[in-house]
Amino acid sequence: MTTDGKQQQLSFSQTSYQIGVLALLYFIGGKVGLFFATPPGYTTAIWPPAGIALAVLLIYGLRLWPGILIGSIMINMSLVIDIEKTSELMPALLLALSIGAGAVVQALVGSYFIKRYVNIYSGLIMPGSVILFFALGGPLSCLISATWGVTSLYIADQLSTSNLLYNWVTWWVGDTIGVFLLVPLIFIWFGQPRELWEQRRFHITFPLIFTALMVMALFFISSQQEQEKIEREFSEQSRMVADSLDKIVLRTIEVIYSTQSLFNLLEETPVDRRQFRQYVERSLSRNAGLQALSWNRVVKHADREHFESEIRAEGFPDFSIRERNASGELVPALPNEKYVAVTFIEPLKANEKALGYDVYSNPARRNALDLATSTGKLIATDPIKLVQESGEQAGLLFFLPVYKNGQTPQREYEREEQLVGYIVGVFRTGDLLQEAIGDHDFENVDVQLIDVNDPARQVQLANYSIDRDGRGHIRTREKSTFNTDTLHWGKTLHYGQRPWLLQVYANDEYLTDKRSWPTWGVLAGGFLFTAFLGSFLLIITGRVIADKIWIDEIQDRKSTLKDLRAANKKLTELAKIDPLTLTHNHRSILEIGKRLNSEYKRYTTQYAVLALELSDYQEIAKQWDGKTAELVLKEVSSRINRQLRDTDDVGRWSENVFLVLVRHTPQDQLVELSKRICETIRSHDIEPVGSVTISAGIAYSLYGEIFEDVVQRATNSLAISRRKGGKRVEMFR
Repeated sequence: MTTDGKQQQLSFSQTSYQIGVLALLYFIGGKVGLFFATPPGYTTAIWPPAGIALAVLLIYGLRLWPGILIGSIMINMSLVIDIEKTSELMPALLLALSIGAGAVVQALVGSYFIKRYVNIYSGLIMPGSVILFFALGGPLSCLISATWGVTSLYIADQLSTSNLLYNWVTWWVGDTIGVFLLVPLIFIWFGQPRELWEQRRFHITFPLIFTALMVMALFFISSQQEQEKIEREFSEQSRMVADSLDKIVLRTIEVIYSTQSLFNLLEETPVDRRQFRQYVERSLSRNAGLQALSWNRVVKHADREHFESEIRAEGFPDFSIRERNASGELVPALPNEKYVAVTFIEPLKANEKALGYDVYSNPARRNALDLATSTGKLIATDPIKLVQESGEQAGLLFFLPVYKNGQTPQREYEREEQLVGYIVGVFRTGDLLQEAIGDHDFENVDVQLIDVNDPARQVQLANYSIDRDGRGHIRTREKSTFNTDTLHWGKTLHYGQRPWLLQVYANDEYLTDKRSWPTWGVLAGGFLFTAFLGSFLLIITGRVIADKIWIDEIQDRKSTLKDLRAANKKLTELAKIDPLTLTHNHRSILEIGKRLNSEYKRYTTQYAVLALELSDYQEIAKQWDGKTAELVLKEVSSRINRQLRDTDDVGRWSENVFLVLVRHTPQDQLVELSKRICETIRSHDIEPVGSVTISAGIAYSLYGEIFEDVVQRATNSLAISRRKGGKRVEMFR
């Protein structure tokens, strides 16, 4: 790919990224604005996206306009698709596209006229440019989106003629306030030239934010009591549904336990089909949420043929133990060690299809059966498709084990051995939820029941919706999506060793019908005041900046000179440092040595030079590599440095030779220091080469000689140490 092609690809990627960011910001700003929307949810007292769109196009270019269209479609689709009159996706998308097109045209027209008549790169520091800027970008250009959007809604039959003027004015005011409020804030943080806008950040940002917060505080205070009343009413009604559901489920569970008691009492004379039907008939009629009650007998494979013959003799000639195959069809069960067959089930007419079904053949049912057997407790299954289910509702089974002698054995292995069968309660979750809601006076809500036994895989049990007229209907098993930003309430209930989460969500129309609207006038007026405050602050701060520009230029020159001096000082210091060991380099050691020699001649303060050589350097470089040898040199220099005083200086004299310049130190102490350095380096391994050694030579300064002579005598001593095998300290005598 050519350089031009790469640049074009990079430019396209950057533009796409900026478009995506603009769409996201537009959507987020729209969500914030919709919080203050008046019914039916199209117009709002403040519309931040209008200011975001205009500011971004002015700062980053007109090519980002698709981001406005995408963001507008996203925010409007979230409204339009829930409106009853727009039930199809295509009309909803066309309406959202039309509203988005109006927002794009408004931002493009506003940007064009502002760039033509206002020099935005001057920082808007003159009063005339500020006034013209906001006049073109605010009240004038905002006429476009208000007119376009309201007309689109009217053509789509979403607004009546009587509401046209009110919605147009609210739309126009909302966009204008959005421009007045958001454009100054965005330009302050991202506008060009940056140095002019940065000076106004705190003078404008905080007053605007503070004033906006005060307006919102007044709005929230005025509506808080009403909101609390709505929430209390919603929570109370939701709690009544939860209590009703809890009573219904507990009542039906009691039916299961009472049926278990029947089998326990008649252990000696087993319950027959007629007794079972007579016993559960009344309970079923009083519990509409209970789809069926069944007795599921445990049948060993050896007893299968006898069991099937026994049931056939009761008037079911086609009876057999059955299971579902891969296609979902009921077929005779394959040979297995045991079966848990539906033996009795009532009401039989509606559930005869389940008769003989081996519930143990299904993995979900098998897990619940095994848990019920091992614990002796009532266990509920995962949401399942019932054998007898002809619709789309989810089903649940509650298994309660029955043991021999009517007692639950103490040990787990005894429970398996003495298991006779299970009392099974069959539920259709949609019917259960519908019965719980009953005649509660609820409107514009969605009620959802979820199995949360596995937090990572929550499964919907039932979903029931109630419209604004109080009519309810059961939704399909497909999980519905709810707007969690609106009013909702939840409670976890526990049945059959499983947690169920009951959630109640208010539809968009719920709060619309409940709220009153006098506070919106206060809100719009407060935001309008805030917007004009931002314009006023721009004018004041711009005038101050204009008066101080020449002072700022002088300060910039002074700052530049100061930075140059600091940089020169830093470069001077770096010129004296060995880049590998970060000690003094050869040149710096010479300068320090010459100063010491001058002090010696003037004050007779003798100094010494300690020459240290890494004895194994050449061998390390040959055996390992140059990089490893350099790492060893760095570690050796670091260890030498740690043994010295603050008054001593160390530097790298040659490739593997260090010089230490020592002041006011007797010979015996200097020799001891040299030995300590040698021992410190030798006794501690350096990774990866292991132990290394150094040789040392010492020379004291003599009157009348130069520093290089002292160094020569020290290196001569070092040479003597090397000839004697190294790893020792020699002093020049």
